[in-house]
Amino acid sequence: MQFRRERRSGSPRRDHALLTRVFSAKGMAGLEDIFELSVPERIQEQLRRIPPDHLEYGHSTGVAALSARIACKLAEMQRDNPSLFKGKDAEELMLLSADSGAWAYAMGRIHDIGKVSTEEMRELFLNNAGNWEDREDKEQLIRAKEKHAALSAKELYHSGLPPQIIDGVLFHHYPKGYPHGFDEIEHPPLGARILAVADSLHAMWTRQVGKAGGYIKRRSLREQMDDLLSKNGAHGYDPRVTEALLKLVREENNLFMRRVSRSRSLTSGIKHLPIRPGREPRDLP
Repeated sequence: MQFRRERRSGSPRRDHALLTRVFSAKGMAGLEDIFELSVPERIQEQLRRIPPDHLEYGHSTGVAALSARIACKLAEMQRDNPSLFKGKDAEELMLLSADSGAWAYAMGRIHDIGKVSTEEMRELFLNNAGNWEDREDKEQLIRAKEKHAALSAKELYHSGLPPQIIDGVLFHHYPKGYPHGFDEIEHPPLGARILAVADSLHAMWTRQVGKAGGYIKRRSLREQMDDLLSKNGAHGYDPRVTEALLKLVREENNLFMRRVSRSRSLTSGIKHLPIRPGREPRDLP
C-alpha cells in the first residue's frame, strides 16, 4: 500500500501547510487543560525545563496532538469494525481515545521526558544545535538517544499514571529495538504503536534524523508516508495505526483543497487591488 499521489501534490509549501494541520490540536478543546489536571506537578515541572521555542517542545506537542487524533480515528474504525481490536488492545483503545484522546495526548506530551530527566541528558538534548554530525559528543548522543525511553518510563513510575501510558512511553521505540531487543517486545502495547508512528512522522517532518543521528534534508510528505507504510508488520508499525494516520492525512488534504478552492472562487472576480487616495489601481498577478 502506498500513499496516493494527489493532484497538485509535491509542493513543499503545501506539504508544510498540510502537516501543520495534521499535528495541530486545534479543534481538540481542553486537552492541555486535562493534561495539567491529570499529570502530577513533578512531571509537568520537568517538562517546563524545555523552552517553548525549542525543537523538543514542538516535538512533544506535535506528537501529543497526532497521537490523540490517531487514537480517536482508531476508535472510529473500531466502531465500524468491532473485531479490529480485541482483548487488552480494545481496552487500551477505550482508555486512549476517551475524552477526545486525552490520555493519548498526555502520553505524547511526556514520551520524551527522559531527555530532560538528568543534567547530563539536558545538556545533550537541549543544547543540540541541529546537526549531530558536527558534534564531538555524537557517540554519546546516540547512546543517550537509545536509553531515553527507559529513562522516561523511570520518571513516570510511582506517578499514579495508568500503567498503559507508562508502557507506551517505555516501548515507543520498539521498531528500532530499544530499550529492549525485539525478542522482548513480542506484542508492544497499543500506546507504543500509536506513539511510534506519530513520533516517526514528526521526526521526519521536522528533524530528519539520519543514520548516525544527524539531520538530513526534509523529504516530501509522499516520501514520508511511503516510508512509514513500507515498514508495516513484523517488527515495524501496526498496519491499523498507519491506516488511521493515512485516513487523517487524506481528510486534512481534502479540507485543505476545499479551502484553497473556496479562496480562489472568492478572488476570481476581483480585477484590481483596492484603490487608495492618490494611487493608481494595480492589476493582480
